[in-house]
Amino acid sequence: MSDHKYHPPFRRLVILGAGFSKPAGLSLANELMQPILRMCSNTGDTGKCLLQDIERFAHYEKKRTGNLVPLDSINIERLGSFLDIEHFLGLQIDGGDYESGNRSQMILRSFIARVLYDRQKAMNRNQWELYESFVQHLHPGDIVVSFNYDTILETACESMGQPFRLCDHRYESKHKSGRGWTISPKEDKEISIRKMHGSIDWIDDSEYIKTRNMTESWTFRSRYHHPAFDSSDQYGMEPLIGKPYPKDDPLCHLFRVRNLEQFLSVDFAGGTIAPSILLPSYAKIAYLKPLLQFWRGFNAAGTGSSQLIVIGFSFSPHDEYALQPIIQAIDNFQSPCEPRDMIWKPLEMCLVDFQDDSNKQNIYKKKHPYIDWNTTKAFWDGFRGEDIPKLLPKSIRTDRP
Repeated sequence: MSDHKYHPPFRRLVILGAGFSKPAGLSLANELMQPILRMCSNTGDTGKCLLQDIERFAHYEKKRTGNLVPLDSINIERLGSFLDIEHFLGLQIDGGDYESGNRSQMILRSFIARVLYDRQKAMNRNQWELYESFVQHLHPGDIVVSFNYDTILETACESMGQPFRLCDHRYESKHKSGRGWTISPKEDKEISIRKMHGSIDWIDDSEYIKTRNMTESWTFRSRYHHPAFDSSDQYGMEPLIGKPYPKDDPLCHLFRVRNLEQFLSVDFAGGTIAPSILLPSYAKIAYLKPLLQFWRGFNAAGTGSSQLIVIGFSFSPHDEYALQPIIQAIDNFQSPCEPRDMIWKPLEMCLVDFQDDSNKQNIYKKKHPYIDWNTTKAFWDGFRGEDIPKLLPKSIRTDRP
């Protein structure tokens, strides 16, 4: 008989929030309004359209609270919620409605993408080295769950030759029975990056396909021109996921735009097309449909993981749809149902946040009682390069009785 012991693969769950991109100089949600207002002033009728709705929201806030808030001090998540709720409930009957949003929602998504891309483009060599060091410490099999819109992580992976995929699985073929799919062995060499709120370089073709299919007039079809998908070579568009893949999965409708500079510089029909990102909003769950696959089965996340790392995630109570599964993942990791023997060390949770004194740290701990602080290693100086080897150490296998 063989005395060989089975060792589960070394897999880590990494959760990234806005604090991960902060060292790159990217704007947090509360820093977006001023550059967006500047874009409203510099983009003609497109900017005027959004500015009218921003002013309308400010008027609503004055009625709701009794206080007049300056436009550049508006909470962008409340603005996003206002636009999302209005569109989702059909409170307006005009505004260029699509299933994914109306004109102002589209313009706001495009402006946010442009702001983040410009900041990312301005990153210096030292800033890029921080993220390149991070991806060098990732290991095939790691799952990275990101709530950020930017493309810093993917760009760093490509720069360092770190294989990755932007979906849960890579498939090799469909089972002969017609049920289920065979996982590709390529998965063992990749990290999985799941962008839960979309990405500034993604675009969805669902409504383009729907418009084409619903149009019975071949004359109209021959004239109908989609500024992105009918110019796909110009923008270097490629499918988000590889084939084969289940055709009914919404991810099949997502494409990456590789020529992002040119894509974001175009005023697409004054706000009828926008990158596939969820607006900063307390009503995000109403627009999650294209990204729901990322959440499927997430209640098991953290189970059997060798490590759980949380970097710059706000644990916002306004995003209950995200908070609920993330807390479950933490509980799965810190309170396993079975002894985790024959597994890889370290068996600890790491958390990175910026809390610059002990009083703030204690307040933070009290606000998050679902974290077992006795077994969690906290890094309170924000995301820094010198901490990366401690956050993502080399694996050590242990056979605990």
